[in-house]
Parts: sequence; structure tokens; C-alpha cells
Amino acid sequence: GIRDYKVTGVQTCALPILEVVDTLVGVAGAKTVYCCKLNPVLTAIKRGKYLIARYLAIKGTADVNWRGTGQPSAVQIAVDQDNVILLEEVLGWPRLEVPLDLDWVDEQGMNVFHRIAKKQNAELFEKLARSPHLHADPQLLFMALNTPIQGKGLETLPLIMACPNIDLATYMM
Repeated sequence: GIRDYKVTGVQTCALPILEVVDTLVGVAGAKTVYCCKLNPVLTAIKRGKYLIARYLAIKGTADVNWRGTGQPSAVQIAVDQDNVILLEEVLGWPRLEVPLDLDWVDEQGMNVFHRIAKKQNAELFEKLARSPHLHADPQLLFMALNTPIQGKGLETLPLIMACPNIDLATYMM
């Protein structure tokens, strides 16, 4: 939208939001703000500002991979939001690290495949599984698909959790 914004102490009038972002990219370099543990790309994604996240990830100098300790990555946020389009977008960013951090687990001990299986979303799994980012480390992929939730039994393997959804179980095999 078009609004009045105050950027670096100078009042700007009726600038489109992307011009404001472009100004911030130029002035601050839009890099990760390590002092306060924020990443502008991840913050934009969490707030549903996907166009701003894309702009910063592709045109800006924002680090699309860095996140605070214990914080999810852009891929994990897309999965948590059950957003196939966002996941496809994030997987297309040229600066996304390879291989993906499939071994990262949330506070409940679940990796990204546990969360996809819990959501019963075959399309999310398909987009992630077809990503060239995943094929960089097949051993890590195998481990992520064959690891139960931390502290739980084999019934929490992503493939078994996916069984109620035959499409999802088929993709995971």
C-alpha cells in the first residue's frame, strides 16, 4: 500500500512500500540485525509480508539462512504456516544454503518432516522432496525421514505419521 513513512529521520510522503524497503536496503544493507536476534527476511515471513521477504531475499543483502538460536528457518516457517506457495518461493531463493537444515528440531522434538506428516499435507512434502536443495545430502534426508520424534517411539517416524494420508505416505516412500 501507499502510506507516509519516516525513513532514517526524513519524512517521506506517499512512497510505495517497496521503495521504502529499497531505501532500507541501501541505507542499512538490510543485513541480519545480530544484536537483537532478528532477521528481516524471517520477520517479514512470520508477519505474512511475503513480497517484502522476497524482495529482501533476492534484491537485498539480507542473510536468508541466519536465524537466532532455536528459531526456525524460512523453510520451516513455510511448513509451519502450511503454505505450499511460500515453500516453493523460499526453495527458489538463490542464496538458500544447501543442504537444508533437516536435522533441526523444534521444542517438541519434531523435524520438518514430522511437522509435514502432522499437517497431512502431501503437497508440502512433494515440493520439499523435489527440491534440488534436498538432494545435496541424501544421508541427511534419509536420517530426517527415519528418525522418531525425540523421546518417542517408532510410531512417530514421519512415514508412519503420514499413513492416514495415502498420498503423503506414498510420497514419503
